Amino acid sequence: MNNEEIQFESMTTALEESLLGLAKKHRGLVVLNADFGERLGLNKFSSAFSERIFNFGLAENNMVAASCGFAATGKVPFIVGLSNFCVGRTWEIIRNCICYPNLNVKFIGFGTGIFEGEDGVGYQATEDIALTNVLPNMKVVCPADYYEAKSAIDAAFMEFGPVYLRMTDKILPVIYDENYKFQIGKASVLQEGDDICVFTCGAVISQVLEAVKLLETDGLKATVVNVSSIKPIDKETILKYASGKKACFSVEDHSVIFGMGSAVNRVLTENGLNGLRKIGIRDRFAESGKSISLYKKYGLSADEIYVIIKVESLPKSL
Repeated sequence: MNNEEIQFESMTTALEESLLGLAKKHRGLVVLNADFGERLGLNKFSSAFSERIFNFGLAENNMVAASCGFAATGKVPFIVGLSNFCVGRTWEIIRNCICYPNLNVKFIGFGTGIFEGEDGVGYQATEDIALTNVLPNMKVVCPADYYEAKSAIDAAFMEFGPVYLRMTDKILPVIYDENYKFQIGKASVLQEGDDICVFTCGAVISQVLEAVKLLETDGLKATVVNVSSIKPIDKETILKYASGKKACFSVEDHSVIFGMGSAVNRVLTENGLNGLRKIGIRDRFAESGKSISLYKKYGLSADEIYVIIKVESLPKSL
């Protein structure tokens, strides 16, 4: 695709459109936020459904606790906020009061990974998949673009129980189109190749697709699998496309410790296949900076992904 043909759109637009559409059909949908409504695209919802949106200010513990009451009375609360605060800060309440009784609460978390770099380390959730994936009853989803985010929000509403959707408020390249339908528990194959397999998810996917184009010039054909449903995970697709490959990789804008790559690796090793090379944030914190600059520094830009995969895929000399 030429640069002139690439379209860009924001997940906040997907959130705005999906919540408005769902709220028109379902009177039980309510939105809870913690003072980030304008940034995260809730203004139109607030205007249309002022009686169904609640701003708790910087009191995320109160917000998450209140969602339990909404869910217990038959409402479907969507908690919208920055992940480090609405998930990280409130993890004990999510564990004991939402996941344990399996309440129907949805979390839309922004500020994820280092792609939203300018906010700095306090806002960069690079451990949120680990925090949510470990919780019984919690589903974990990491959409790639506007269309997948929009479809995933609709799917989360229809899925009973707690769901965490991991998003970014940065504008992203469009990967899918209006015909794409996300399914919880299913991965999506973006392209097929015989040599290697790359498992990925979220905002970094556009970098992965550029990297595999570079690999093709070196004769390496890659399968790219979008593992946007991290829990439940699509074991069948993972095993199908990993089998017979020279090497497998995961790429994610998250810690390599207990992220999407760890979930995929567990599927591979538990089924007798070799593990994979995980590309992501190593055991460290990041820093404030422009998105692409941070991606270059932390090995997540297309060029860095290309080099890592090329080196790891070459035959090892004796």
